[in-house]
Amino acid sequence: MHVGDIQLAISLLFAAICSHAKATTAFGCKNSLISDEWREAVLSFHNKNRRKLAEGGLVDSKNAKMDVAKDMQKLYWDCNMEDQAWQKVKDCPTPPTTIGTYGVSEEVGADPNNKIYDAGAPMCDSCAQTCTEALCPDKPDPAKDLDTAICGQANLDKMSDDLRNTALDMHNYNRRLLATGWAEDKQIGYAKTAAKMPVLKYSCQLENDATTYTAKCTDATENADGAENFWSGNYQLSKEDAIKKAIEDWWSPLEKYGVGEQNVYEPGKNIDSYAKMAYEEVKEIGCGVTTCAKIGKVIVDCRYDISLTDGDTIYTTGVPCKGGCSGKGCSPLGGLCNQ
Repeated sequence: MHVGDIQLAISLLFAAICSHAKATTAFGCKNSLISDEWREAVLSFHNKNRRKLAEGGLVDSKNAKMDVAKDMQKLYWDCNMEDQAWQKVKDCPTPPTTIGTYGVSEEVGADPNNKIYDAGAPMCDSCAQTCTEALCPDKPDPAKDLDTAICGQANLDKMSDDLRNTALDMHNYNRRLLATGWAEDKQIGYAKTAAKMPVLKYSCQLENDATTYTAKCTDATENADGAENFWSGNYQLSKEDAIKKAIEDWWSPLEKYGVGEQNVYEPGKNIDSYAKMAYEEVKEIGCGVTTCAKIGKVIVDCRYDISLTDGDTIYTTGVPCKGGCSGKGCSPLGGLCNQ
């Protein structure tokens, strides 16, 4: 088995890159919670060490110099594999699950009978004409997109799973930020922590309501006072960029205007879109995105399973997940209660 035949994709929920490359590659992946700087750092780390191995510059556990690798392949980032990995690790399962027939880095080569690479000179034996920095640069075909069709194959022309996951993940990311005390509130510095904020689930019924409305290409909300957030932007934006921008804009009133100590919903205070996203009674969301070239807009609409009324407490303050999760415990990533 050739390690070089395996494409690389690694996902984490949070990653901090302390130093950024001068010219970061645009990978074109759709997960906004993983930065291109991080993708580039991980990919470069792997190729750097594969190059050292190919050149005979690595030693084994006994400090003996390892054999030169004849045909070590250069690795390329694969967005489909990233997404597959993300789906497996985003909820921090214990023990971690494997992805189909693909290897997991710590398992590759674990069997002492496995042949990790073809050893011996000459380096780049099978790619002598194209060899670049000790690695064979042949780029494999992208991994198959294992689209799970969350709401069925028939709805994929309206909302892809990428869009659904972006909407859900960004909502839960912001709710977790709020619950753990890291969301900025203009009036009090940082919003109070939430005691029993639930992690959201995706609703195909709410999506159907949203997509039915966005398909009408009406540049106005259907129910401003209801369980709905609406956004429109230039139709030249991709659907992915549009839904990201919409959710960022909906959450922004907390930092821009603030809610304050009372943490109470008051209509007309410029916090409506934020409050709908942060309301602790909300358990489900579903969204629609439609490009409406005829009116020059891309329309984004997200629906929630319950609406706020004047005077509602947006969420119960307190220590996250401490006694307020109805016995269901805290989510693996912390901050939010399981459903």
